[in-house]
Amino acid sequence: MVHVGVLHTEHWRVGLLFLKAGKNVLCEKPFAMNSRQVKDLVATAKNNNVFLMELHIPRSVEKELGSGALLDIGMYCLQFVLMVFNGERSESIQATGVLLDSGVDESVVVVMKFSRNRMAFCTFSIAVRLPNDAVLGPMHCPTTLVVNNKELEYPLPEPGLPLNFDNSTGLRFEAEEVRQRLLKGLKESPRMPLADSILLRDNG
Repeated sequence: MVHVGVLHTEHWRVGLLFLKAGKNVLCEKPFAMNSRQVKDLVATAKNNNVFLMELHIPRSVEKELGSGALLDIGMYCLQFVLMVFNGERSESIQATGVLLDSGVDESVVVVMKFSRNRMAFCTFSIAVRLPNDAVLGPMHCPTTLVVNNKELEYPLPEPGLPLNFDNSTGLRFEAEEVRQRLLKGLKESPRMPLADSILLRDNG
């Protein structure tokens, strides 16, 4: 398996190189710079009969690197919204925010309208520390889930070494997911299907 962790702008090009070489690929988010590139990656993986999955972790803040509030942090908000709405495509999206002199989107507020007048509101910023809350609770790397006032615990393994970010030991489950799917001969993960990556980029 190849882990593609290069600059955002190079995910598509580097990903294609490995997919065409017959390698299984785990690619950092954002999968690519636009929906066309994401669909190209997905099609190439299927044509070469190899595994492909998007990973959501990196950080950078330069416009030329394809970052800013939306691509760096906002994708987590949009991913949560699409999960709550079961993969439904939004009927409309309205957004406003603050651009830095460099052109980087510093802070963004997004309103997404879905069928039956259902709406989702997202706020994300690379300038201030926000609560990091969603309807079900903190989404940075939660270890509890509250549903109908019932709290469920999901403890993480204790780290063997100091961590840069809290709960980073949870990342092992993503690698294990790839391993389990490869052992079963699958070319994508049903937990993070490629169709969701396309939908996420179409909405982002």
